[in-house]
Amino acid sequence: MSTQTTTAAQDGVVTQGPTLIIGPAPYVHAPLTRQAILAVFITAVVPVLGVATYFFGWRALGVAVAAVAGAYGAEVVAHWARQRSLFGSPGPALVTGLVLALALPPAVPLWIPFIGAFFGVLVAQELFGGYGYQIFHPAMVGWVFLVISFPSFMEGWLEPFELVTAATPLSQIRAGAGPDLWTLFAGTTAGALGETSVPAILLGGLLLLVTRVADWRPVVGMLGTVALMGWAFTGNPLAELMAGAALFGAFFVATDPVTTPLTRWGRFLFGVGVGLVMMVIRLWASRPEGVAFAILFMNSLVPLVNLLTRPRPKKGATAGA
Repeated sequence: MSTQTTTAAQDGVVTQGPTLIIGPAPYVHAPLTRQAILAVFITAVVPVLGVATYFFGWRALGVAVAAVAGAYGAEVVAHWARQRSLFGSPGPALVTGLVLALALPPAVPLWIPFIGAFFGVLVAQELFGGYGYQIFHPAMVGWVFLVISFPSFMEGWLEPFELVTAATPLSQIRAGAGPDLWTLFAGTTAGALGETSVPAILLGGLLLLVTRVADWRPVVGMLGTVALMGWAFTGNPLAELMAGAALFGAFFVATDPVTTPLTRWGRFLFGVGVGLVMMVIRLWASRPEGVAFAILFMNSLVPLVNLLTRPRPKKGATAGA
């Protein structure tokens, strides 16, 4: 969104005035261009991907490259279908591909992230008009597609360094046991590539918050709800926060400026809703984790949240005031 000065001639008098130009989302109050916002986000992901590579080997980078290739391939196909330039900005594809890759198990075949990213971008982004017009988070759509279509490949959990099959901390906690809090914090547990290391997630998330690329409200709303429900139903809120994808989802997915509400209170309520749905799935559903499902469910409610939280004029105010 920007303003430009235009010149108009009326009755022989030349006048100048600003013209409001509205572009596609995301709309973020930050002294950054859209490309700079994408660059900051990608930079924030680097610590998480770096730790994943350290824990699980170079295969983690292979998963990331395959996912980014699938996302960019979907954009190229969509541009070809619309008869546009085939090689646009790689920023959105990098973001979607990296988020999806970091939500996947380390042992997935490399065609899995490619197909998931291709499907997510093509169906959830390009069919809605391209980046900035999507309703649902493309990476989460791709993840859910993979879970439904290829469930056996989405259970390839490995122990860091050892690279042997192991149960995730959430599965262990639900079975009545689990790693200690220090192990959860350090991330030396089985899990998705991007969900294990708490310090790496916090470092990247802090960068997003400090640069105002991400809003703190959905983060606080989601993590506060997870902690409160964890304290109420399991008695261990810290374990619920550090196990699984709660932290990664809060900082890198729930803060997406395109698929989240426009209002401040709306973004906070969005985070609360994500945390609530996620914990319901964790505690009472058959799956131990539900971040992606919770994100997509709340994406569908964004128009309603915007409507309920839109600013209203103060009483007594008039149109001419």
